[in-house]
Amino acid sequence: MKKLFYSYFFLFITVLSQGQDFSVLEFAEDVTCLDAAEGDVLDANLNPCALLKVFVVDNSIGFKSDWIIQTEEKNTDEHWLWLCDGTLDLTILSDNSVPLNIHFSDYNNSIKKLKGRHVYILTLGVKHEVTSGVNVTFTCNADSVDFYVDRIPSPMRDIQIVGGTHYIKASANGFETYEDTIIINPYQSKQHFSFSMTKAVLLSQEQLAKGNECLQKGDYSHTAQWFGRAASQGDAAGQYQMGVLYRRGWGVVLDLEKALNYFNLAANQGHAAAQNDLGEMYYRGMGVEKDYCQAKKYFEQAIANGNITACANMGRMYYYGLCVKEDVKTAIKYYKKAIKKDDANAFCYMGVCYIDGRGVKFDRSEGLKYYKMAAEKGCVDATVFLW
Repeated sequence: MKKLFYSYFFLFITVLSQGQDFSVLEFAEDVTCLDAAEGDVLDANLNPCALLKVFVVDNSIGFKSDWIIQTEEKNTDEHWLWLCDGTLDLTILSDNSVPLNIHFSDYNNSIKKLKGRHVYILTLGVKHEVTSGVNVTFTCNADSVDFYVDRIPSPMRDIQIVGGTHYIKASANGFETYEDTIIINPYQSKQHFSFSMTKAVLLSQEQLAKGNECLQKGDYSHTAQWFGRAASQGDAAGQYQMGVLYRRGWGVVLDLEKALNYFNLAANQGHAAAQNDLGEMYYRGMGVEKDYCQAKKYFEQAIANGNITACANMGRMYYYGLCVKEDVKTAIKYYKKAIKKDDANAFCYMGVCYIDGRGVKFDRSEGLKYYKMAAEKGCVDATVFLW
């Protein structure tokens, strides 16, 4: 028995001494990728799965988790794992390395667990020694570049790379991330590669303008990318727009919780439209429990900051007596104020007054007239009433 123990111990030490070490280079959510939503892989309970894209250069890579539903190898260095909603960790296996157990929250505080229909990126590096290869030098137009070869941090000058195809990635402040593949000629002792990095748009105003251009074209994926950059810089308008995209599922997976978070960020900076939309989410119970008093608070903040739609919404609070004393006359005052600014919802709500005969004399034709004007201005509720 003791002999067997020493045999296993020796084998374990041998693996440790000869193996290579994994390291997590990146773990993040790809908010603009809809592969998980469109793939629609389900678990045993018919709940949608999360998609984890693992990038690593290792021919013997394997994965272990009780929550893996399906795996796919897309390329030699790209693996797709479909995991149950709520998955917290994953073990990486390899013939060349000791197992690495990854708890997702350790590498990204904002991701406690994977969510169904969402896409995540996990990039792994494998530390290894290059015993022979070609001397290669890289140059580019940017300074202080973070450079990667096959997803492993690397210097740009006088490095040795084995012949064949390799993936390179470069990032630098003020520039767009550069990614490409190169082919190393194994019979040429010294080689040089030069690449040019594109200067990034840094100002949030420019990013918002780019986002709006893409939005007008219906290019929602790039819309989310531009608005997301502005939002990451703390821009209130960018945060609001990301909230809108998440609420509608445009260019990102529909996620009311994230919409609520973005609206909160923008609202805290005094963004009137975000305050109104936050009030609407509490009013309707979207991503949060219904709370008319919270809705009223945000509508009042939005009105104070000049949002007209919030006037129409506040009128509705008085019309139905939600967290305020029912007062139809006050409601109509709010509606008329919003109508003067051409708010579509206010026309619809005024039509309700005439149809109900509350605060005004019952007049069906007048009510339908208001519904028609509201529908022409884009109010969906009014279109339903007209039917």
